[in-house]
Amino acid sequence: MIPNKCPHCGAPVNMARAICEYCGTTFENEAVRIVYGEPKVDKLSAMVSLGDEMFAMRDANLTDLSKYAIELLANKIAEGLIPYMQIETSHDMMHMAHNFRADIRVVRPGVRF
Repeated sequence: MIPNKCPHCGAPVNMARAICEYCGTTFENEAVRIVYGEPKVDKLSAMVSLGDEMFAMRDANLTDLSKYAIELLANKIAEGLIPYMQIETSHDMMHMAHNFRADIRVVRPGVRF
């Protein structure tokens, strides 16, 4: 029996296709035994907390506070991406500069396998 919830990411499993459409884990129904593969996606999460006092201030601007919270979240997520980066370095003698290049593969929100 195929589970209706993915044990890796918690998303619903497409029972007809026997695949988690979020992380790509596949399931195989062999009598009672279920075999599944490792997902190809890692989930990174971040959380910031802004105290009520920030919102209660007389000149509190909700748009500015939202932008601030999003900036904090972006910085935390960026730090979490460092171990996934493939980094190459080179030296450009013509411009007398050291070049650093990073590649990372990210699955866009909404992509389903």
